[in-house]
Amino acid sequence: MRKLLFFTTVLLLAACSDDTPIINLPAPDTGVVINGVRWATRNVAAPGTFAENPEDVGMFFQWNRQIGWTNNGSLLNSNNETNWTHTNQAGADWYADNDPCPEGWRVPTQAELMSLRDAGGSWTTMNGVPGRLFGTRSNGIFLPASGWLNNGNADNRGALYDEGRLGLYWSRTISGNNQARSLMFSSSIAGGMRSNGRAEGYNIRCVAE
Repeated sequence: MRKLLFFTTVLLLAACSDDTPIINLPAPDTGVVINGVRWATRNVAAPGTFAENPEDVGMFFQWNRQIGWTNNGSLLNSNNETNWTHTNQAGADWYADNDPCPEGWRVPTQAELMSLRDAGGSWTTMNGVPGRLFGTRSNGIFLPASGWLNNGNADNRGALYDEGRLGLYWSRTISGNNQARSLMFSSSIAGGMRSNGRAEGYNIRCVAE
């Protein structure tokens, strides 16, 4: 009997060792409520659309701009152009006319991203994609660690850095004239708020309006 129990335990542990977080991820238009905020379950892809799967990168966005950028090194944007804009966008907020979230959703505030961070979670992978689970496995969302697009010198503008190591997600909250606040996480950082240049390319995870 002891051998049978031991064998059953091993099987159960093996079944739970899959890299897919055991979380309820409904369709993105339904979302998940965490600390009173309803979060989309996918990143923004082309403006006005969600990525197909929770682990998909979607597209990268410069702050207060509606144009999405790919992560494959081609610098092709959602308008089928390659004209990377290296200047920081003005504005005191991410204006509604520039918001790339689908209808009924918007870019989160810094306070909302902080509430997501404070919900806890863990570094994990989903279908082989590294990222972070925020919330619990029964009521949480997965954010892929997609890296970020650089706005450095002319040779590296739009280059992808830290894919699989860092997740950087914009808030709509400003920080001075040329920066805005973002959530950053990694395998060792549960989620820190940072001020970054507005022309860098980060992902967006929307909240319901």
